[in-house]
Amino acid sequence: MKRLFTVFILTCLYCFCLPIPAYATQKNEAAHFSEFKNWLIEHRRSGGTLDLTDDITVDETFVLELLPTAPLIINTNQFTIYVQSELTLISYDFTEIIIQGEGGENGLIQVFPQGICNLEAIQINALDHQTAAIQSENSALKLNKKNIINGSVQYAKHPVLYDYLHKSYLDTTILNSNQPLTTQMLPQTDNYIYVCYQGETQAYNLPIQWNINEYNELNPYQYYFYHGQLTGNIPFNNQTFQLADIHQLYTPTTRVISTPGGLAITDVKKKWNQFYQQTFHTITLSYQQLPADYEIYIRSNVNDEWIQTEAFRIEEAAFNHRTDLIIANESSYLEYYIKVHIDDQEYNSNIAVMDEDDLSYRDYEGGRGGGIDILPDHEEEEDAEIDNKEPEQNIENTQPENPENENVQEPLPQNPLIQDKPILLPSLSENIFSHPQLKKTKPISSNHQQIPQNHSSTKPSQNQSPTAPSQNQSHQTQTIQKTPKSQTNASLQIMYGVLCICGIITITAISYLLYTRKKNHI
Repeated sequence: MKRLFTVFILTCLYCFCLPIPAYATQKNEAAHFSEFKNWLIEHRRSGGTLDLTDDITVDETFVLELLPTAPLIINTNQFTIYVQSELTLISYDFTEIIIQGEGGENGLIQVFPQGICNLEAIQINALDHQTAAIQSENSALKLNKKNIINGSVQYAKHPVLYDYLHKSYLDTTILNSNQPLTTQMLPQTDNYIYVCYQGETQAYNLPIQWNINEYNELNPYQYYFYHGQLTGNIPFNNQTFQLADIHQLYTPTTRVISTPGGLAITDVKKKWNQFYQQTFHTITLSYQQLPADYEIYIRSNVNDEWIQTEAFRIEEAAFNHRTDLIIANESSYLEYYIKVHIDDQEYNSNIAVMDEDDLSYRDYEGGRGGGIDILPDHEEEEDAEIDNKEPEQNIENTQPENPENENVQEPLPQNPLIQDKPILLPSLSENIFSHPQLKKTKPISSNHQQIPQNHSSTKPSQNQSPTAPSQNQSHQTQTIQKTPKSQTNASLQIMYGVLCICGIITITAISYLLYTRKKNHI
C-alpha cells in the first residue's frame, strides 16, 4: 500500500507540474513595442526579466501599474526605450522594478518632443553611471522621490505644460436656437494642468481666455470646437515662470452646439456587459430644460426606416441637465436620435453614429453636421483665418481612453425650469456598469416613476418616426460575437483540471492492478 500511495503522490505532482515547461520556454525578449507592452502586462504581478533585442519606440499611450511579487527587471542592454507618445509605469516602494542597461549617448530612456514619460518608484541603473534618461525640449519627464537613479539625467532647459487627463475638450455648452454665445458661457478655468521641470511636476488651476469670434455663425445641430489660451503665471518651487517661457503640449478646447429646444446627444458609449451577456449602448442626452418624455429611434443601415426601441435608464446617471439612456443592440453600425416633448412642443436631437467603436454626429436634417476638427492641422493653421471657418463633417468624439483618471464632477442642483439660458455640462465620464440596475421605460417620463426590472432581451417596436433623416451612404449590418476573456480562461482551467483528474485516475488504476497482480502471484 505504501508503494501505491507513493505512485499516487508522484502522479499528482507530475500532472500539476505540466504547465511549468510551457512557462519556462516562454519568450522573455522584446524587439518591438507590442512585445514590450504585452510582456509587461503579463508579468506585472509575477515579475521576471525582459531583455531588449532592439530599440523600443512607445508610439501609443501606455499606462500600467506594476505590483510584482518578485523582482521585475528590464534589461535594455545596448538599446534605448524611446518615448514618442506617453509611457507611465507606476510602482511602489515595497516592490522592486529595475530598468538597467549600458546607457551610452542615447541613454536607457529618451523622451522625444511631444512625448510624456512618467516613472514612479522605479530604479534606473546605467552601466558605469552613464546616461540613464534624456528629456528632449518640448517633452515631459516626471520622476518622483521614490525613484533610485544610478546614472546621469539630461533634463530639458525649459518647463513643459500638459494636460494629464488627456481631455479632447473641457465641456459641452448647449445653446437654444438663435441664442448668442458669450465668454461667460464657456469654462473659465482648467483645473488639471501639469507643469514639469527638472523631473518634478506640479498641478495648477489656470484661467482660460476664449475667442468667441472664431466662427461667424453657429448652424443648428453642428458641434463647434472653440480653442482658448491659458493665462497667468506659474510659481514653481522658488521661482516664477511666464507662460510664454513654457512649452505647452496642450491647448484648452471646448465644444458648443445650438439646437431647437436646446438639447443634443453629447456622447455614446458601447460596452459589453458580462452579467447580461449583451452589448449596451449608453446614449447621453443633454438639455437646457428637462423633457417630459423620451423616445429613442435607431437604425442599423442608412437605407433602413427608423424604428423606435425600448430603452433602459440608470437612475444614478440622471444628473442635472443630462440623462443616460441605455439600449441593448449587437449591431456594429448603429444610428440614434431622440425625440422629446418640452412644454407640449416636439423636438428632435442630433443624430449620433456608432460605427464599430468610432463615434460621429450628424444634423437631424441630413445636412452638414459634426463640427470642425478638435485641433486644427498645424500646417493649415498658419494660413487659416479663424474669423471665417466652415465646419467639417462627422467629427469623431475622442474621449479619454483611461476612464480611471477621468474627471468626475459633482452634479449641480437640478432646476428643470431653466429656459433660454445656456447650460455648461460637466465633463463626461464613462458609464461602467458591471452589474447595472436598469430600469425599463416605454417611453421614459420625467416623473421618475420606478418600473419593475425586466431582464429579458429588449426588442425594438415597429413604430416608425414620421420624419426620418436622409443619407446616401450605405452600411451593412453586422453582428458582434464577443467571448469574454474570463470565460476563455475559465474554460482552459476546467479542461486542464479534467485532464489532471483523468490522468490521476488512470495511473492510479494501473498501479493498483499491477500491485494486486503481484500480490496474487505471491
